[in-house]
Order: sequence, then C-alpha cells, then structure tokens
Amino acid sequence: MAVALSLSLKVVCFHAFAISILASAHLEQSADTYVVHMDSSAMPKPFSGHHAWYSSVLSAISDGRAAATTSTTAKLIYSYSNSINGFTATLIPSELEALKRSPGYLSSTTDQFLQPHTTRSQKFLGLRRGSGAWTTANYGDGVVIGAVDSGIWPESASFKDEGMSKPPFRWKGKCVADANFTSSLCNNKIIGARYYNKGFLAKYPDETISMNSIRDIDREPTLHPRRI
Repeated sequence: MAVALSLSLKVVCFHAFAISILASAHLEQSADTYVVHMDSSAMPKPFSGHHAWYSSVLSAISDGRAAATTSTTAKLIYSYSNSINGFTATLIPSELEALKRSPGYLSSTTDQFLQPHTTRSQKFLGLRRGSGAWTTANYGDGVVIGAVDSGIWPESASFKDEGMSKPPFRWKGKCVADANFTSSLCNNKIIGARYYNKGFLAKYPDETISMNSIRDIDREPTLHPRRI
C-alpha cells in the first residue's frame, strides 16, 4: 500500500512538473509588439519595395518556429520609410531572436506607453516672445511641425487659421477621416492628421477603444502636422 501510494505520488509530482514546464514555455513565448529599425540598403533587389521585403522577412522567421508556438503569428502592423526604415510587428521571443540574425536588422525597441511631456509647448521649449531663437526664426513662419500626442479637438481656438496662407507646395500629407473627424476639419493650420492604434490593439487584443479617431482620448496617439 505504501509502495503504491509512493508511486502514485511520484506520478502526480511528475505531472505537476510537466505542467509547470509547459506553462513556463508558454509564458516565455508570449507575444509582444516591437518597433524594428532596418538597413534599407540591405533590401534584396527582387523586392519591389520595403513593405514586401519586411513581409517576407517576417514570413521567414515565422516558418521556423517550434511546434509549440504555432498559435502565434508574426504580424506586420506598420512599415516606415521616412524618418526611419523599418516596421512594427508582433513577435514572440524566438521570432525576435531569428529576426536579429536576419540581413538588414539594426535594432528593435519594445512598443510602450509614453506620457505627454507637457500641455504647454511654448513654456516647455523655453520660448519667449520678443527674444531668442523664436524671433530670429521669424516665429517659425512656414515651418511644418509633426506633433505626436494624445489627439486634438480641431474646434479649439488654438487651431484657427485666420491670416495663414495655404500649405506649402512641398507638403504631401493629408487628413484621414474617421467616424468622428472629417477631412474638412483640417485647414491652413492643421494640414494633416492621422491616428495610430494598431500597435495597442495588437498588444492588448481584448481592450476596447471607445473612439477610433484623431480626436483626443486616452491611450490613442495621433500625428497631426501643423504650421506656426
């Protein structure tokens, strides 16, 4: 009886240990969202553009995953070709390590929440009327500023365009309409507006965003170029 109990206990312990290992492996392979910087000169010639190249790279590293991680798929969320060359994607640790060995890889950063630096830009930048760089630069006349923040309300007096000329000819951006924002709300001061929340939704798929919009709500970064 004692021997049978001992063997039974060993079997239970073995099962618990096996479950612990599987749970640990599952946790280690949980997906996260990364912003990846790539060397554009490393793109093979057969590709027509960087987006196709990034998709191919992610497909290659996904195909080599262990069988235990087949439920997770590397997903291309955004691709970039202006300020940096690269992309944002959802990756498990093994995929990230495989990506680091891929030609053209430079660096990667985990996508994360950022707190606004200020709600008073002039004071934050140390700008003073009548002196300093602000007057020397003619108060930034004609300069296009790309601001990344939590959103805007275009009806605010801050965005009135009275006395402003039309956007410069070199400007290629646009205002992206959504259910709560029409392109007509842009003017000669707000000359472009987009919202980006795919990274957040990829990282937190069970979360619900109350308003997919350029308008200001919590945890929804936007990009809205404006002119001074």
